[in-house]
Amino acid sequence: SLQQPAVVKSAAYDQQSNKLTVTFDQPVTLKATNVLSIDDTDEASLAVVTKSMAVDADGNQADTTVANSTWTFDCSKDTDIASTIEGLTTSNLKAYILAGAVTNGASVDNVAGQDTYATGVSVAYTADTTKPTLAGVEYNNNTGNLVLTFSEKIDAATANTNAGNIKLFTADGTALTGLADLTGKTAVETGSTKTLT
Repeated sequence: SLQQPAVVKSAAYDQQSNKLTVTFDQPVTLKATNVLSIDDTDEASLAVVTKSMAVDADGNQADTTVANSTWTFDCSKDTDIASTIEGLTTSNLKAYILAGAVTNGASVDNVAGQDTYATGVSVAYTADTTKPTLAGVEYNNNTGNLVLTFSEKIDAATANTNAGNIKLFTADGTALTGLADLTGKTAVETGSTKTLT
């Protein structure tokens, strides 16, 4: 019955897309700014999922006033909690809905103390096992910047640590000896693009 507050049926997080998908037992609209918290031990609110992270199938901001049974949240948006979620013990992840976060078709808000809110719902975690590949390279002779674009977002610390492993060649396969050693160069992160200066 729509008179009953909505409960979370399932939750799943995909590391490659940084998206959390949450399914309720009935269509709901998102009411509060903070919708869920994700944790690996208890309801400590380590990673708070906000309404502004809700996205549609195209990745655009979702209309949170239209009721849906399934909501997708891009955890790299707003406060960017993706790295926080990925730093938790992923086999123990749980989603906790916050009181008053959602409203069903009968305008009934979820309430604190419901079983799924008190104990949390297990989050299925899909790890990103696809290695990033180099998608493009651009060198600016005026600034001395080498811009490397990868197939997906990579960690700047990893890029900095491994900059010395990058080898540069001409189109015919000849090593560029003047630029071949990038050890000590610093990566500046912009999504999947890294600029070495």
